Amino acid sequence: MDTVRILKQTTISMINVGTRHIKNWIFVTGSIRSGTTFLADILSTPLSVDYIHEPFNVRCGMPGMEKRYQYIAETLETDTMQMLDRQFERLKQYDFALQTSYYPNDPSHLKLIKKVVGSRGPFFLRLAKANYLHRHCIVKDPTAPLVARHLHTAYQFKPVVIIRHPASLVASFERVSWWPETQKLLSQDAFVRDYLTEQDLANYNSYDHSSLTDACFHWLFTYRTLLQWANAFEWPVVTHEELCASPVETFGALYDTLGLPWSSYVERKIHRKTHGGNSPEAKQGRVQDFSRDSAQIFEMRRDSLSPSQRQTIFDITQEVALQCYSRKSFNLNAPLETSHE
Repeated sequence: MDTVRILKQTTISMINVGTRHIKNWIFVTGSIRSGTTFLADILSTPLSVDYIHEPFNVRCGMPGMEKRYQYIAETLETDTMQMLDRQFERLKQYDFALQTSYYPNDPSHLKLIKKVVGSRGPFFLRLAKANYLHRHCIVKDPTAPLVARHLHTAYQFKPVVIIRHPASLVASFERVSWWPETQKLLSQDAFVRDYLTEQDLANYNSYDHSSLTDACFHWLFTYRTLLQWANAFEWPVVTHEELCASPVETFGALYDTLGLPWSSYVERKIHRKTHGGNSPEAKQGRVQDFSRDSAQIFEMRRDSLSPSQRQTIFDITQEVALQCYSRKSFNLNAPLETSHE
């Protein structure tokens, strides 16, 4: 396998046609489990669109990534921020490698494939480096939403923010036992200073730190910041529920907004991935399964939670959630007053 590894890295370093023809850099972000992979998969369908998979992810991104949800201030005031900025420069030149990620539940055949061709990140990076036809690049990373503003202002990226209803998102976390960690946000002094208030911290500390409540605060702090930036810089914002309810129309509008080449092939791919004949539930053992009945996913996820859980989610996230969703969408059976003392 050492020989295979050497050949893979040699191939990566030798084939790089450069990025001078790429004029359209797009950053797809949001929360983990919000639909960023599906969104980026459809947006990167045309041959002229490269796809870069999670370059800032500590498990499968560029070597040296140390922390998820890293915030980068325009002042570049810390060593970590300066390191990230240098990585952004390398990103726009395709002058980097990505790590292959291995997970305990990977089946044996997938582990073998990863050893030969790498996981999604290295595989698609090789395609991007060798793509003479590229004119656009989609960079997708839900583990680094708080670098979006700097990518936009310093490196001319167009961020696209995808939001998923907090009740549906929490249910998705619960299904796969993947939970974000609000402490990774609170441990960054610059982010706390720039985007949180004393009342935010008091509210956070007044709740028990269960996985559910922690995920709600992570949703609140992340999306409040992203929506503030999106409003200021006029970034496109799309909800997971819009993609599920009207996938062709929603993607068509995004393609137009982002200047990507729409085609009948793109439309057929969307139909195939979201067709009503598919089950809304992911196949057994699949963490991500795109080929499902999209329109049924939201209610199925939301209603898997108890009324008290939905009430807690609403109480914590309503400041931002009601900008995008109705109170009715939470399907609350609890009294209107907060359930938290």
